[in-house]
Amino acid sequence: MLYPMLALIIFTILVCASLGILRFLSVQKRQVNPKLYLLMSGYDEPNHLTQINRHHINLLEQPILFYLACILAISLDIQSSSLIYLSWSYLAARLVHSFIHLSYNNALHRMGVFSISLLILLAIWVQLALTLSA
Repeated sequence: MLYPMLALIIFTILVCASLGILRFLSVQKRQVNPKLYLLMSGYDEPNHLTQINRHHINLLEQPILFYLACILAISLDIQSSSLIYLSWSYLAARLVHSFIHLSYNNALHRMGVFSISLLILLAIWVQLALTLSA
């Protein structure tokens, strides 16, 4: 579970870094007033930056439960092929969700993949609970 967790952490850092770079470039191109970033209010941000920002926030919400499950499994030395498979599946679902959100952004497609990732996360926690109770 370590490698899917690290991959998602690295991906989240890359999205955060790209958001910072794009914000900086937007300020340089005078597409956004730099005062916006003092309190994150009072000025409009270009839609593409709002979309990336919203996605970055999304990467900091649900995946916390994934990180917690991974750390728990690693800490307790729980080695299960089903947990490994589910972890890679969760990572894949989150990456597909990211692709949809950051490209053509169809809300129904995003919701479908988001729901799949949520079910995979639930399966991870059920598997952990069953393993711990055995």
